[in-house]
Amino acid sequence: MRRILVVDDDPAFARMLQLNIESIGGYEAFTEIRGNHAVQTARECHPDLILMDLLMPDMLGGDAAIALHADPALRGTKVVFLTSLMNKREEQQFIKGTGKPSYLAKPISRADLLAIFKQEFGSA
Repeated sequence: MRRILVVDDDPAFARMLQLNIESIGGYEAFTEIRGNHAVQTARECHPDLILMDLLMPDMLGGDAAIALHADPALRGTKVVFLTSLMNKREEQQFIKGTGKPSYLAKPISRADLLAIFKQEFGSA
């Protein structure tokens, strides 16, 4: 079973994403609502993938990702940023230009999750 950590300062959004991930089957999802706790939570749940909000009040997602990758046990963990700063059209342009998303525009659909899981794990 793959483990996914959702880091987002909106508890309702994080919970909704957790439920959507787990409803797909084959995934266990964990949530953290504080960016500055992301490293500790990741150490505890050992995620295969982290979906991280880009803008959080206590710590920016980019800074949290840097802290995650500074930890030898978490260095190889893939991070996909979640953002409301980019719309779906901009997301698609980014994917076309880079070949794979490192960002997902909010709101996140079940189809978005399936696409990311297929990209990262080879299947959804």
